[in-house]
Amino acid sequence: MRVNNYRNPLEAVVAVIILILLIYFNVRWNWLIIAVIGIGVLSITFKDIAKGIDFLWFKIVWLLGKIIPNIVLTIVFYLLLTPLALLSRIFSKNNPLKLKNQYDSLFVRNNEQIDKSYFEKLW
Repeated sequence: MRVNNYRNPLEAVVAVIILILLIYFNVRWNWLIIAVIGIGVLSITFKDIAKGIDFLWFKIVWLLGKIIPNIVLTIVFYLLLTPLALLSRIFSKNNPLKLKNQYDSLFVRNNEQIDKSYFEKLW
C-alpha cells in the first residue's frame, strides 16, 4: 500500500491561526487579530512563508511530543502508582513477594503428588 506523504502547508497555517484565535478569546489582545490576518494573507500570497510556518509548527509539535508524555507519566507515577503501592504495602496482611525479612529461608516445600496427566495440558 502506498502512503501519501504530501503535506499541505496551509493546513498547519490554519492550525496556527486557530491557536492564535483561541488565545485571543482568552486574553483579548487586539494585536493578535492583526497577527492572524497578517499570517493568513502572507501565507496565501507567499507559499514559502506557509512552508516556513509549517516547518516551525511541526518542529514545535515534535518537541512537545518528546516532552509531554514524560511529564504525564511522571505525574501518573508519583500521584497514582506510588500512593497505591504504599497503601498496599501498609494494609496487606500477606507477603506474596516475601519482601519482609521474617523467614529463615525462602525455599517453599511442595508436597503435592504430580502424575502424568499434570503435564498433558499445560495451558
